[in-house]
Amino acid sequence: MLVETYGVGPEDRNGPAIRVFEPGEVYARDEFVYWGFGDAGVQRIARIPGFSRVESLVDVEVDGDPRIIGRLVAWKLPDGALNSLFTRQESVVAAAAPGSWS
Repeated sequence: MLVETYGVGPEDRNGPAIRVFEPGEVYARDEFVYWGFGDAGVQRIARIPGFSRVESLVDVEVDGDPRIIGRLVAWKLPDGALNSLFTRQESVVAAAAPGSWS
């Protein structure tokens, strides 16, 4: 999955996982609170839903604002794992079908 989010400046890139900006710090007269992510922050956030790693982290600037772009990579299942799962599920469904009990 491709992710693009608000980043941090070069001075914070390898610092704390997440930098929380004050309202108005990112955009004047803006009351929103922005979270800026460095490389470590994106890595840590990706692990919460179970991604195995983040690849190709790129720090760019868009209209003067830092952005970070990366690819979240899911765990690789062993070959045949899904086939085995669906075969078992079909067996359970067939066994539970009306008229299948003796």
